Amino acid sequence: NSTGTAYGSEINFSTSAAIPVVTTKEISSITSDSASTGGIIVSDGGSEIIAKGICCSVNENPVVGQNHTVNPSNDSDYICSLSDLLANGVYHVRAYATNSVGTAYGEDKVFTTVPPEVEFSSSGRSVLEDDGVISIPIQVSVKSALDITIPITIAGSAEEGLNSDFTIDTVPVTLPAEMTSATIEVTIIDDTLVEFDETIIITMGNPTNASLGATVSHTVTIVDNDEATADISIQKFVSNSRPKIGDQVVYQIVVTNNGPDDAQGVKVSDTLPEGLTYVASQGDYNPGTGLWDVGDVIAGNSATIELTAEVTKSGKIINTATRVESSPSDPNSENDSAEAIVNVLNAKINLPFLNLLLE
Repeated sequence: NSTGTAYGSEINFSTSAAIPVVTTKEISSITSDSASTGGIIVSDGGSEIIAKGICCSVNENPVVGQNHTVNPSNDSDYICSLSDLLANGVYHVRAYATNSVGTAYGEDKVFTTVPPEVEFSSSGRSVLEDDGVISIPIQVSVKSALDITIPITIAGSAEEGLNSDFTIDTVPVTLPAEMTSATIEVTIIDDTLVEFDETIIITMGNPTNASLGATVSHTVTIVDNDEATADISIQKFVSNSRPKIGDQVVYQIVVTNNGPDDAQGVKVSDTLPEGLTYVASQGDYNPGTGLWDVGDVIAGNSATIELTAEVTKSGKIINTATRVESSPSDPNSENDSAEAIVNVLNAKINLPFLNLLLE
């Protein structure tokens, strides 16, 4: 009052602490298997904060004791990183703060991780025609919470089918949840055809619950292992097997390509033996070397030449034609040559007597 201030007796008391007050920050930096979020401690409740962080779960309102992170800093505004998440996963997060009274939680926030990427492990490979079953690996960047289905298209020069170049299984490709790899099985069919190398181009379409990575196409090159062959056979005929000295005889040489492949650069040697003098020929025949340059002969076709020669001595004359060159290789040498025999009559010898001798 106007005289002064008076005081009552002193009474001691203490305030009661409460649980903290915390809010959950927005989720950011979301990837296929990670994200960032945090919390803001609005009040420590009158007691020291002894733990804080983020709780994360696929269920609503996650709590400490489930998956959670701890932020060791002393900051009331903090950030936590979430890792090892599943792609395509729906997650709930809450910030938490703990003091001596208890643990408080921020509001529940929900986010979904980004789908994973799928791609082939490599862009291609070469295989031999007799390699049988081959596996084409597919990889997923991270585990997914959902099944992934990948449509596949097939192209290339090789033909698909049991009686063709290859068969293929497991298309489209389905990867169950959390599986990070798969394979496409291709069976290479070995045939006996000589052919150019062929390709199988396997391409991914837009997948379900995933996105495409960098390597979306894989090319299998089938290397042919069959050797080209062309069986060249020679036949030889003579117009008169019993001529007289001074007569002309015509030899016919027939070259046949029995296949299975076309032949190139076929050459036949037919050097006239003693007792025969070259007169004329049809085709590319060199009487000096005795070489007939046949050239190319398509499988199943034949080439023919006729050589005319004059008989200059009596007796038995054997004329032989032989394949000396051709490409590709000839698998059968037994039919590479043929001969024609003439028994020349001496005009001064009695014919019945000569026939007796020849018999």
